[in-house]
Amino acid sequence: MGMSRQWLPSVLIPLLLLTQLVQPSVSLATENRQDMAGTGTSVGIITALHGEATVASGQSAGQPRRVHFGDGIEAGERIVTPSGSTMDMLLRAQILVTVFENSEVTVTQGLQERLLLQFHKGQFHLAVGG
Repeated sequence: MGMSRQWLPSVLIPLLLLTQLVQPSVSLATENRQDMAGTGTSVGIITALHGEATVASGQSAGQPRRVHFGDGIEAGERIVTPSGSTMDMLLRAQILVTVFENSEVTVTQGLQERLLLQFHKGQFHLAVGG
């Protein structure tokens, strides 16, 4: 059983260090996103994108928009990655979510400003820091 967990520190430590390095730019990017949207509901940022991904929210009447590296993610948005695409997003500078191809996830804000991730279909990877 110890053998299966040996990789954990070697993966999490660099990930946590990366989170600390990215955190100032995440704050800036989400502030800019809030100013552009005027809603103040930005909860994260796209930190990597291979291929393409779209995001739709209830406010945009379901019309998806194509997203790019550095775009903000707002509460209530549904993220879709088609075949051959992968997207990483950093939520609240603490949660790294990888959304693999042919996947859909919705990020919402629950009670006491807690983030809720609703995984509709596909494959995902979560890394939570602290």
